[in-house]
Amino acid sequence: MSNFNELSLSPTKESIKIGASAIWNQVYKFLEPEKLNVVGGRIGLPGVPGLVLGGGISFFGQEYGWAANNVLGFTGVLADGRIVTANSTHHSDLFWALKGGGNSFALITTFELRTYPSPILSVGQAEYGTGPTVRAAWISAIVSFAHNGPSDPRAAIIPNCGRNPRQPVEDYASFRFLHGPDPSPSILANFTSPNLPPISNDTYRPRTLHDWTLEIDPQLDAGLAGYRNRYTGLSIPADERALDITLATYFDVLDESPIPSFPYYVSSIIPMPMTKAFFQAAVDRGGDPMGLRPEDAPFLWVEMSQTYTLAQQDEVVTEFVKEVDQRVRGALREAGFAERGFVYLNSADGWQDVFGGYAGGNAERLRRIRRRYDPEGVFTLQMRGGFKVGL
Repeated sequence: MSNFNELSLSPTKESIKIGASAIWNQVYKFLEPEKLNVVGGRIGLPGVPGLVLGGGISFFGQEYGWAANNVLGFTGVLADGRIVTANSTHHSDLFWALKGGGNSFALITTFELRTYPSPILSVGQAEYGTGPTVRAAWISAIVSFAHNGPSDPRAAIIPNCGRNPRQPVEDYASFRFLHGPDPSPSILANFTSPNLPPISNDTYRPRTLHDWTLEIDPQLDAGLAGYRNRYTGLSIPADERALDITLATYFDVLDESPIPSFPYYVSSIIPMPMTKAFFQAAVDRGGDPMGLRPEDAPFLWVEMSQTYTLAQQDEVVTEFVKEVDQRVRGALREAGFAERGFVYLNSADGWQDVFGGYAGGNAERLRRIRRRYDPEGVFTLQMRGGFKVGL
């Protein structure tokens, strides 16, 4: 797929065609001189196809929904060799399925995404340090944003905390984003001084999205490239006690596991606020297989990532992430919180039931569409990677 490298604007510049080999920093660099953006990756390293076919959480979610909600058309090859373009008027069932249903349906070669005027935005990262006072303020800020984020849908936040051999006690940090040049928006005030004073350089400032990728991508590449990376996650209520229980359980299980004895590891937990505005924007743009609606929010999508070195350590990591999932769910049930079934495809592990958490009968609808376009299950049985909707 490496030769599918098209990047071309429509004559009106209201959309862009992106080849399947593109990564997001290439897209943002191409669009920067035009003062345009698309709803895509929050960092520049991931590929376009994986993010979009899995739904796609972006910085622009409160304004525009999932990345997939902003696709105007998919061009790809079906199992029988036909080349088709799926959009709202042609192969509309396939178009719907590809907006978060994964790679069970076709080999997508080109994505047409809607563009948005976006000359300058504000984004950056800050570290807050360790300790119970920081932890409490960080938890409070996250939950407050989950409930109040829709008051300024231009904003987004990626809170993260974790441990590694050089930092054996969890430290707290965040990425802050605003779709505009405001250096100190009130919606993000809880993630700055005096509530959460940064202990190192706070890089939040007005810039382009491509400029942000030039900052963050080398840092992530240095920490992830050449290592083994595992992701898992679960949905929890947007509640301070629920998040406190989740964090405490996660690090308790980490302490009990052999992972801290690994020569190299990074164990992180990222509780991302999913707001009513996010899902209203998704519904307004035609919906998707995930089927989440504003009344399902707010909640926190808690992504957990493990970075380590050796294939022999896979079994230990698998046991750890499964134990975390089981113990967190059990602790939340015991505390009286209702269980949430949604699992975000793009940060799920292979043993998790992604499509079982999709709304209503959407999983069966995806299987019907798969049978229509790929009756022999070619992409289910022969295409490696991704989550399959089943035969």
